[in-house]
Amino acid sequence: MKIRILTILVLLLNTVFASPFFIDFPDKIELTNQDYVEIQNKIRAIDFPAMIETFYPKSGDFSERKFFERRMRTGIGAVLIDEEKGLFPQIIFEKIGNGGNCCVVSYASYNRRYPELLKDILPALASSGFNGYFYSRIGGYPTPTGQEAKYAGTPFGFKIPLIIEAFQLGFENVLYLDSACLPMEDPTPVFKLIHQNGCFFVGGRNCYDNGWLRYFFPKARQALMDIYRRDPLLEKQISGSIIGFKKDNIWTRKFIEEYYHVLTLGDPFMSELSEMFVFASIAGYLHFPAHLYIDPYSQQLPNPVYAYTAEDHPELTAQQRIGMFLYRQQNDKH
Repeated sequence: MKIRILTILVLLLNTVFASPFFIDFPDKIELTNQDYVEIQNKIRAIDFPAMIETFYPKSGDFSERKFFERRMRTGIGAVLIDEEKGLFPQIIFEKIGNGGNCCVVSYASYNRRYPELLKDILPALASSGFNGYFYSRIGGYPTPTGQEAKYAGTPFGFKIPLIIEAFQLGFENVLYLDSACLPMEDPTPVFKLIHQNGCFFVGGRNCYDNGWLRYFFPKARQALMDIYRRDPLLEKQISGSIIGFKKDNIWTRKFIEEYYHVLTLGDPFMSELSEMFVFASIAGYLHFPAHLYIDPYSQQLPNPVYAYTAEDHPELTAQQRIGMFLYRQQNDKH
């Protein structure tokens, strides 16, 4: 497969760089429970306090350190397996309606409410009238090229590998949803845009105008500037909660190749909105056309893309949320 060959080459070419999340683990596509135990132990052994001390800004108006720590722990602190509690890696792969070449994917570690929220997605898609498939992992980790386990500690680094796994299952159009994104309407119109344009990004305003400066820490920003010679804050925002790609599309191929390059470096992910800045930087560097970015209330879709949680937008009524494709559930309750 073209994407797999490209990503393996990129990973091999960049092994000389030391990501702060890198662990020593052999290349493997099929992982056993014992492999996951080993991976988990190794990412737990990363010096987390030293990492936070190195990357959290010493001065300036940035988001609180505790929020940065929480985001970084989504990788290093991810529960991939817990044998004592009987929590083992699961794969959910279900046909919805008449099936087809469209696949919604999602991932949840065994942390917080993630598994509970992810399990809400399948029945919500089924009741929406969607025809396609749902592919997800709870625990474990996606390893489509066999190299990804080395970087399993990278915060939110699982999103693109999970999409590649869906490509490898034969799906042409793939939409990633965070586990907290509950489908409220049939997402078929979103898939039509993925098929038509090749990629689907929710965003459009530049990161600076969108108020992201305080979430983007200097060392991560500089790392991306060193790679691309462009200021990521001036690139168009891309949400990390919902992102879609068409298999073998030229934009998809270029994006994935660049993503794996950045994944091996690690430092660009050291901000509170880690993967979102990486996504924005890559798309900006590749000069992705404007039509690939969809405003949440874009007229290109019959419904708004999503609403944030009731806590973030208390003015939205339940009826208003029903008219949206996605509703973000609260994911921070323990």
